[in-house]
Amino acid sequence: MLRKIKNVVIKIFCFLWVSSVCSIGAIPKEEAGVGMNGFLAFGLWVLCIFIMIKIKPWIAASISTLVVTVVGIVNSEMTWAGFWESIELPLGTLLITGMLIKLFLGAIDEWEDESNARNERKKNAQKRGEAYCPWCGSVSIQYYPLGIPYQDYVGSPIQRLNQKYHCNNCGRQW
Repeated sequence: MLRKIKNVVIKIFCFLWVSSVCSIGAIPKEEAGVGMNGFLAFGLWVLCIFIMIKIKPWIAASISTLVVTVVGIVNSEMTWAGFWESIELPLGTLLITGMLIKLFLGAIDEWEDESNARNERKKNAQKRGEAYCPWCGSVSIQYYPLGIPYQDYVGSPIQRLNQKYHCNNCGRQW
C-alpha cells in the first residue's frame, strides 16, 4: 500500500516538473524563457507524459529538462560560463528537492517494512493459535478479568468492571 502511495507521489512530482519545464520552454526569450516553438514544447510534453506512463517518470523528467536546457543554450548567445551562472539556483533547488524526496521516500520504506513485519507477526500468531494484539501483532498480551487497575484523581485505587486485554508491546487496551 505504501509503495503505491510512493509511486503516485513520484508520478505527481514528475508530472508537475515536466509540465513546468515544457511551459518554460514555450516562453519567449524576451520574457526570460527559452524561446522554444510552442508546438515543439507541447510535443515534448506529450512525449514526456507518454514516457512517464510507459517507462519511468524520472526518465521523462530528465529528458524534458535536458531538451529544454539544450534548446535554451542553442537559442541564446550565452557562453558556457554564463550558462553555469544562470543555472546555479535551479540546480540548487533541484538538489534540495531531491534530498527531501529521498528522505520522504526513505520514511515511506520504513513504514512499509514495519507494516509488513506487523502483518507477518499477526499471520504467525494465527497459525500457532495464539492471541495477539490487533494493532501491533505482538503475542505479549495480558488479560485482566476484572479490568485494568488504575487510580482516580483522588488517589484511591479503583478497577473497571469489564474485562480487558493489555498489549505489553504497544500499550493498547481492548
